[in-house]
Amino acid sequence: MITFSDQLTSDRIRLIAIDAERDGDLMARWSKDAGMMRLFDSDVPRPRVARQSRADTEKWAYRDTAIEWAIQVIDGGAVIGRIGLHRYRTSHRAADLHVGIGDRAHWSKGYGREAVTLLLNHAFGEMDLHRVGLIVFAANERAVALYRKLGFVEEGRWRQFLRRDGADQDILVMGLLRHEWPPAIAQVRRIHHVQVCVSSAELERARAFYLDLLGLPEIHKPESLKDRGGFWAEVGGQQLHVSTEEGVDRTRTKAHVAWQVRALPDWRAKLEAAGCATLDSIPIPGYDRFEARDPFGNRIEFIQAVAG
Repeated sequence: MITFSDQLTSDRIRLIAIDAERDGDLMARWSKDAGMMRLFDSDVPRPRVARQSRADTEKWAYRDTAIEWAIQVIDGGAVIGRIGLHRYRTSHRAADLHVGIGDRAHWSKGYGREAVTLLLNHAFGEMDLHRVGLIVFAANERAVALYRKLGFVEEGRWRQFLRRDGADQDILVMGLLRHEWPPAIAQVRRIHHVQVCVSSAELERARAFYLDLLGLPEIHKPESLKDRGGFWAEVGGQQLHVSTEEGVDRTRTKAHVAWQVRALPDWRAKLEAAGCATLDSIPIPGYDRFEARDPFGNRIEFIQAVAG
């Protein structure tokens, strides 16, 4: 049996392990939506009973040549679809992708793209695949457009393979190779670094606060920037640049860095023990958070996700 990470997470969704009872019941409910099933499956749409769907879900999800996740919205915890890889061939480092958002209330919100992006990052990274392929109904224009944006290339088509509404339709065969991911298009992929400033006289205190109190590991600055002073740190693959700037009242700005942490109450106690006043932030769904000012006036936020 294939082993896989139990959970892959983005800002809005997570990919979680399949539960045969939960997801089988959902598939039975979704199967009553003939329009959705016509996009998801080439078979003639027909409603399924929960018992059959549970058995099919367990059989499909735990085959040695397949790997499957449920798509869960973090805010509220609803499971809205399925995604996975089938025809997984380790000797060729190749697999085929399948995905479906079963709940129409969550269509056209970008969840499909987010889920496929998570899966492709995992497939080409953790699983070390060389190729991910898929087939898609040519008439499913939204899905075809999404796959093209993600870099999939049309490699062929099965002409007039699918019978729908009395007409014979094509099925497209598409593929994506490891060196083609992510697609070479103008897009923001992630935040590389943020910069905060202190006065020159406060630089060593800034080192004590960010490197010692917060525990951020320092990284080397490029030689070309060393004469500008300051220091760099890194956490979670992203960087914090601490630089010097004179004559600015930083206590009057709303600009801030938000640190996602664990053990949020412990962090609040730690900061208050170091002399930093803290206050509650305006509540937002799915998170606990508070804010403070570092010893130099920079606004900082500490935030932790909570169970939906």
